[in-house]
Amino acid sequence: MFGAEALTRLVSVSDPRVSGKGVVSFSVTRIDRAKDTYASALFWINSGRRVRLTEFYGSIASPVWSPKGEMLAYVHTVRSNGKSQASVRTVSVYGGGPLTLYTEEDVGFTGLSWVSEDELVVCKREVVARDEGDAKRVSRIRYRLDNEGYFHNRRSHLFRLNVGSRKLRRITEGDFDVGSFSVDAASSRVYFASNMDADAETSLVKHIYEVPLSGGSPKRVVEWSGPINALNLSHKADRLAFLGHDMKHGHATNTKLYVASTTSGKVECMTDGFDRSLENSLNTDVRHRNTDLSPFWDRSDSRVYFVYTDRWITRLANYDFGSSSVKVVDTGKISVEGYHVVNETVYFTGLTWGEPADLYALKQGNGNLRRLTGFGKRSVRGMGFVEPERFTFTASDGEQLDGWFMRASRQPAKGTILEIHGGPRTAYGEVLMFEFQFFVNQGFNVIFCNPRGSSGYGERFALSVVGHYGERDYQDIMEFVEYAASKFNLDRSKLYVTGGSYGGFMTNWIITHTDIFRAAVTQRSISNWVSFYGTSDIGYHFTYDQIGGRPWDDLDRLWDKSPLKYVKNARTPLLIHHAEMDFRCPIEQAEQFFTALRELGREAVFIRVPEEGHELSRSGKPSRRIDRLKQMLNWFESH
Repeated sequence: MFGAEALTRLVSVSDPRVSGKGVVSFSVTRIDRAKDTYASALFWINSGRRVRLTEFYGSIASPVWSPKGEMLAYVHTVRSNGKSQASVRTVSVYGGGPLTLYTEEDVGFTGLSWVSEDELVVCKREVVARDEGDAKRVSRIRYRLDNEGYFHNRRSHLFRLNVGSRKLRRITEGDFDVGSFSVDAASSRVYFASNMDADAETSLVKHIYEVPLSGGSPKRVVEWSGPINALNLSHKADRLAFLGHDMKHGHATNTKLYVASTTSGKVECMTDGFDRSLENSLNTDVRHRNTDLSPFWDRSDSRVYFVYTDRWITRLANYDFGSSSVKVVDTGKISVEGYHVVNETVYFTGLTWGEPADLYALKQGNGNLRRLTGFGKRSVRGMGFVEPERFTFTASDGEQLDGWFMRASRQPAKGTILEIHGGPRTAYGEVLMFEFQFFVNQGFNVIFCNPRGSSGYGERFALSVVGHYGERDYQDIMEFVEYAASKFNLDRSKLYVTGGSYGGFMTNWIITHTDIFRAAVTQRSISNWVSFYGTSDIGYHFTYDQIGGRPWDDLDRLWDKSPLKYVKNARTPLLIHHAEMDFRCPIEQAEQFFTALRELGREAVFIRVPEEGHELSRSGKPSRRIDRLKQMLNWFESH
């Protein structure tokens, strides 16, 4: 038996990168319990020997090898006492410790790319206007982002950094933000995603621009009609691959692979008939949060690799220009988190249902799979995790849905907890969820499923809940509970429910529409779409897209889909768990629901967690994550 503190044992591997000399680098992240924080270190495997390159300290992001494979550059960030310091560093294959190229406080570096063996392009989020005193002067609708904070006075721009100079030379400037970028070293140009149109404040559309490395006015080279999540230039610099979509079905639109000509700007969709969204949508609470999943060109420019979630697993695939088809790379039961491809060997980090991510090598063609690290595997040794039992069931309208059952490690079980994922366009799958294992170990069964609206099942499946929250998705979940209760002979008098974000909305919706659950925990939830519209960092576009209205035009529509409207029906004891710095689902959503429940005389307890945001359960301060698990367990056990 293990407690919530076992969370601090977990170790994960991320960011595999392979140099031209065949050196494989990767990051290892663990929890520093004494400092109550996360600590990452760089490693590499060189000539079969594994070497730790840096101390476990701070976070590591954006690792990239120099053209000759002699240096690895990366971003190192340290946060302390509410301040952060970001550095661009390199390590050399010839030995020696890390070399700091540039350091600055209160900035963020969002990407690195080599121009030559002695020069990099960096993207930096910089302050462009100072606040007066401690007041924030906001003039744009997008002025803060959950887990990032306020950026009302900041812009992201490109700079050149010489290995020996320790000075940044500006490439771009102006009232716009540089998103994903890719460098054409031979032609001394940079391509990047941005929006410089008049509607940039409210639009989610991005275009692709080019600018000389020496700086100047960016030129739009690719016109687009929706988001662009990531882009990458081919080795011949004649084509740009990018991940994005055209907003045809709003947020439910599949993210696809597109290739644009750098000369004509013509765009072609490579995955039009491939009904999966190209992203990693699986829920896990052991994931490294900064993994780069940009499209990846092989060395011959004949294939572009990408990841996609397929029902319960995230797969690696490529678009093959020779056969004009998508080809899946078979990684078995290992769900891909990050990857790098050299010739026919794929180096990837992957999760399983019972282990955090480790590093693997897969030889395409013969399918030879090797585990290169055991950090994740060793970190859970002896915990006795329970493998989820997957099954399908048929909803009342004939749709086949996936569900899972995890039997409590001790019988008879204390009860059964229904877990509901966020999104709604994410998915549960066969990757490690420490929270589920914790509840199972403490004597509860756990059940979970992918109702309508989930990712990994195609565009129609995701689109079916848009404008219809609390309808078919609610039916799917309730029918799943009934099916699981019958199939596994569960005690219907001891059913519990919890979920976060959209899962929190659905928890609120459930307890205002049925009394079958003995107790509930709603986390980072939505209770009122009317106020969510103007208070969430994504509220103004997400509410309109998902619910179908704006407060001044469609008040009744938003109110009808708000659990707060039905709060008089709630009889289920409710624990409300919410972080005070959650900008995605602001804490006012919890406050409204709590106030109404207590005024109505219902049993409700409100836990407010200071300093944390929407990602508390996945990347919040370790001690607070442990406290959260204990608080949820105590609530269920006391009811």
